[in-house]
Amino acid sequence: MEDFEFDTAAAPNADVTHRITIQGGDHPGLVARLTETLIEFDANIVRLNADCLTQDDSRQYLIQIAAWIPPDREHACLASISNTASSMQMQCSYSKMHATAIS
Repeated sequence: MEDFEFDTAAAPNADVTHRITIQGGDHPGLVARLTETLIEFDANIVRLNADCLTQDDSRQYLIQIAAWIPPDREHACLASISNTASSMQMQCSYSKMHATAIS
C-alpha cells in the first residue's frame, strides 16, 4: 500500500445549488435517464438517494438528488428533468439552494 494525498479544496461544482425530488412508480432505466439528463447540461450530482416506499400495496420510488447546475443552464436543465419525470408518469419538484446553504 502507498500513501496518497487528498486535495482538500472542493471544486465549485461540488456545491449543491439545487435539490431535486422525483417520486412515482418504478420504470426500467429510471435513474440512468435522470442522470443522463443532468450530464447533458454539465451538471454535477453531489449526492443521490433512491428509496422504494410501499404504501397501500403499491410501490413508489423516491429519488432525491442534490446537484450543482451551471447558472446559465439552470432553467433548461430543470425543465428537461421535469419533462423526463413527466414522461415516466412521475412527480418532480425542485428547489434552488441559497449561496450560504451547507451542502
